[in-house]
Amino acid sequence: MALAIADREGPSSQWIWFSSFVCSGATEVATVPIDVCKVRLQVQSSSAVGSTGGPQYRGMVDTMAKIVRNEGAASLYKGAAPAVIRQCCYTSIAMMLFPRIKSAISDNEEAGFGTRLLAGGTAGAIGIAVRPLHCGPGTACYSVLVHCH
Repeated sequence: MALAIADREGPSSQWIWFSSFVCSGATEVATVPIDVCKVRLQVQSSSAVGSTGGPQYRGMVDTMAKIVRNEGAASLYKGAAPAVIRQCCYTSIAMMLFPRIKSAISDNEEAGFGTRLLAGGTAGAIGIAVRPLHCGPGTACYSVLVHCH
């Protein structure tokens, strides 16, 4: 079955779903190492000290360098699978709903800022509410994988 990229009314639903799924997955893969470093910096406490008696990590670059040196580069991608699944589900749902919600709110093709804001907020809220793995096993798996060093 071929994906219809566009018809007279714009991109097809299948194309919106496919492109948002792929693009959000690629973006998540690119940003997982930054998120891993951010989480490591957030969870370090004053009791988690290095050999010098200070914090183990001192900024993003230092955190990334120490993770690669001590655990290997693959450790920067701990938790990537559940994070990618979670983000792909949320983004594809929100992107599929946005034009429909915008059309339901306003018949005007050139919707104003308020209409787009309301439609985007509503689509995002629904995407968060219905996406699988949001507050369940996906988030738990991601947290465990990122925090384990």
